[in-house]
Amino acid sequence: YGACKLSCEHLCNVYKSLKSLKVNIIRPCAIVGGELTHGLLFDIQRKLKSDSETLNLWGNEPGSTKPFVHVKDVCEWIKACVLNDIPMPINAFPTDSISVKEIAEISMEKLNIKKEIVWESDKAWVGDNNIIDTSNQQMTFIKDSSKQAIERMFEEKNET
Repeated sequence: YGACKLSCEHLCNVYKSLKSLKVNIIRPCAIVGGELTHGLLFDIQRKLKSDSETLNLWGNEPGSTKPFVHVKDVCEWIKACVLNDIPMPINAFPTDSISVKEIAEISMEKLNIKKEIVWESDKAWVGDNNIIDTSNQQMTFIKDSSKQAIERMFEEKNET
């Protein structure tokens, strides 16, 4: 997956050189927003609203830990990159990360649904990055924390 993304960035840079175009490369982390159609938060919400008495999650407690960013923040970064001369590529991340367990707890609180969390494996999903460290000084940080991005997503869902 990562190799394909880097290959696409390389193709963009080659095309940029051939056609004298401006190219902006932004590498956001996991993106959340009110209109999710798939992914961890979508699955947790679907499972919480199901008839099951437990919330079954893949992996071992507390699950993977990674940063999340709100879609509106990503849009602001895209706009800033287009309007300003910002060195590329941009790694757009908040300054923190959040675990699957913390996301499940926030989801239960926001949906007012309480279920026991059952961890279904002692291994992470094979394609998952179990821990993503966002302390790299070369990254461009988003102002909202991962928790704030997830909470904003629930606020948007309540507005619609």
